[in-house]
Amino acid sequence: MNNRKIICFLFLILILGAFLRFYHLGKESFWLDEGATGLAMKKYSTKQIFTNILDEGQLLPGYYSYNSDLPVYNILLSVWTGLFNVSDISLRAFSALFGSLAIITIFYLGRLLFDDKTAILAAFLSSINLLINPIIILVSLAKKFPDLEIKLFLQTTQRHSISK
Repeated sequence: MNNRKIICFLFLILILGAFLRFYHLGKESFWLDEGATGLAMKKYSTKQIFTNILDEGQLLPGYYSYNSDLPVYNILLSVWTGLFNVSDISLRAFSALFGSLAIITIFYLGRLLFDDKTAILAAFLSSINLLINPIIILVSLAKKFPDLEIKLFLQTTQRHSISK
């Protein structure tokens, strides 16, 4: 498969995956952890969020007790909400963006481990996985994936480029 076809296929797959992840993003109201995250984004600055996580191990100390082992996610989300404000849609759009970028990461991983055709197939399956299994919407919006996706994306792009 030539490079131009690969780029076209990957682009179409990415558009499909992004559409499925962003469609009806604000339809459901906040879950408890999303509400706590939203409150923390409104109440604290990026520096305070970092300090809370580092010193307290909590994103929202004194309000919602859970261990925050996602400093990269929460700091990037704080910058994001500084640009796009805090709402159901803006908080979820951040995770949906990373869920969409995961398609590219899966493509690079498939290419690294196998070949171009397998990489395209893996990217396609990850993009339509929301149609096959709607619970994946929740996984795509889960807070643990952006840190992992950033790491995988950086590692795979350092070794390979799209023009292989």
